[in-house]
Amino acid sequence: MIEILSKIITIPNFLVTILYIIYVLIINLIKRNKSVQVIKTFKKLMNVTILVNLTALLLLLLVYLLNNEFGILLIRKPFNDANTITVISEILIVLIIELYLLSKKYFLKDSLKKNNFKIMFLVTILVFPFYLLVSYSSITNNKNILDYKNTLIGNNSSVGAIINLLDIKKESFSLITTNTPYELTINLASYLDYKIMEKNASIIFYLVSNVDIVNFYYDNKTYSFEYEYINNLYKEGVRNTNLSNIEDRYNKELFNNSLYMGHIDNYDIFDESTTCEENEELIKETYYIKCSSLTNIFLYDGINKYNIMDKINELSIESLLKTNLNIYENNKN
Repeated sequence: MIEILSKIITIPNFLVTILYIIYVLIINLIKRNKSVQVIKTFKKLMNVTILVNLTALLLLLLVYLLNNEFGILLIRKPFNDANTITVISEILIVLIIELYLLSKKYFLKDSLKKNNFKIMFLVTILVFPFYLLVSYSSITNNKNILDYKNTLIGNNSSVGAIINLLDIKKESFSLITTNTPYELTINLASYLDYKIMEKNASIIFYLVSNVDIVNFYYDNKTYSFEYEYINNLYKEGVRNTNLSNIEDRYNKELFNNSLYMGHIDNYDIFDESTTCEENEELIKETYYIKCSSLTNIFLYDGINKYNIMDKINELSIESLLKTNLNIYENNKN
């Protein structure tokens, strides 16, 4: 549906631009020859083209709203490269031309002249959000990230395309598909916060239907995310959720104001320490934590915050070791 509407938009955009240029070039000639029938036919053709274009824009915006997939647009970050800005700017210029032409008295019936401004303002309000939010991949008929839903791990080109659409900088990636568990390892070009890695792992698990482990490798360290761990982050399961829910999870206030350290037994862990101290503290049994103060580590269940030591008896050391907390065993006895 989205691809079809994108094509409907692209063709009228091109036609309107060409028709407008032709109109400017021959209008004077038509006037000199008093050929009113030619200009009337020409105006009708432009009217139809413009209205089809605006209708397609509104339908495309409606499709995004109904699909509840605005997370795609935020994840893709449509204004992060020159090509995107160019495409969006060109379409905005065409939109301005369309609105200008529709506002002229010879494009509207006399009875509507007094309401020209109101009509143009309404159309602009309805259409402009599309240009602010939509990723340029839809406009240029390139693949949208949702087109890769249910990709299989063995499809090297599709997996690579998904990674390219994520908000990460990679050097390379590799797949393990000969035996289970099936793994995807992404070699990062720069460090990512644990929160960003977990979010991108969620997107990969959502799109790739049979991947079992997603790894991020940087500076001789591997950050691993297993399917079971990611699946437990979402009530409906990661492969049954949608991209908006994934985006919403990591836009919560705590994720932006505190350092996210992972998820454990229905709790999100946050470290509110301001500095990384080398001193170590006993966290459980023979395991110690460093670079964090236990008084500043909190668990959040979606409603309440708890200091980690208040719930330590509920947490297994195996689960704690899977988080991004700096925990290690030190049997001093």
